[in-house]
Amino acid sequence: QITLTWAASREHDEEDILTYEVELAQNEDFQNKQIFKMGDVRQLDVEDLEQGVTYWWRVRAADLNTAGTYSRQTWSFRTGAPGQTIELIEGWNMISINILPQERFWVEDEGPDVVRMMEQLRIDEDNHHLQMVKNELGQFYTPAFRFNNIQYWDLTDGYQVNVDQNLELSWEGEQIAPDADIPVRAGWNLVAYFPTYQLTCDSPNFYALETILDDMILIKNNAGQFAIPSFNFSNMDPLRPGQGYQVKMDDNAFLNYPPQRDNLFNYKQDKENHQHWNPIAPTGDNMSLLVLPNSDLKTGGEIKAIDGLGNIVGVGLIDGYRRCGLAVWGDDET
Repeated sequence: QITLTWAASREHDEEDILTYEVELAQNEDFQNKQIFKMGDVRQLDVEDLEQGVTYWWRVRAADLNTAGTYSRQTWSFRTGAPGQTIELIEGWNMISINILPQERFWVEDEGPDVVRMMEQLRIDEDNHHLQMVKNELGQFYTPAFRFNNIQYWDLTDGYQVNVDQNLELSWEGEQIAPDADIPVRAGWNLVAYFPTYQLTCDSPNFYALETILDDMILIKNNAGQFAIPSFNFSNMDPLRPGQGYQVKMDDNAFLNYPPQRDNLFNYKQDKENHQHWNPIAPTGDNMSLLVLPNSDLKTGGEIKAIDGLGNIVGVGLIDGYRRCGLAVWGDDET
């Protein structure tokens, strides 16, 4: 939406009532114009404009005695192209995009260039806010060493991104259909999230992943929250735009995200309000640990994981079924 405003015309009889008419077109000659009759109002809110287009507009003022004259000046504005902005936190993030970035980011036909996509985080020739980008195969780009072996940014994939402070990434481009095919293979995948809306992954329905539930073993997010359908367990927040997700499969399939639905937010415990222990900052990897019900577990309690040096490397809340899911953080893959 854009708001157009104009000053009152001075060329009229003092006792006359002025009315205004606005013309809007995509060229200076005002061909195929839209006409808005505004009465005595001097402001127009225009909606449903095409993205990435220059519009021209002018105003006709009329009183009781004249047919009116156009403003001596015409004005123009350009609408922004659709795009996406992703908020990054200092350290490791797991991200994806739901747009087709503009042509200037592409080198290969298969997808945009990772270096060009991240150039907006560059400070100067020798310094970069980006520490590393990593794909699901372990290929990576690190500006500090001017090294990149990621051939192209696969739009169906998610990526792990490590930055040195809280930042934003923004790109312009056309929206990808929210239900577009995302191929997932047996084993671990790092998948993109295409919808512009949030979707729940609560048990027992795991709505966001309904198209792959028969073959899915586990899904987890950047915070280490996870869902395991075979145990009817989930402590995950809703899936949301800009995030990437790790998905483990026991067979190949296609993920297609479902439509938005109204009853999005189920009640979830606020982790920060209930957390008694503070774990170390998340690293690039974690292990998902599900503690099954037993008599020693009490609803509302917590379980912590401690490494050999005494660091707290994971915290989880015991749910109403006396189960606890927690991420145990560490880069040691053993």
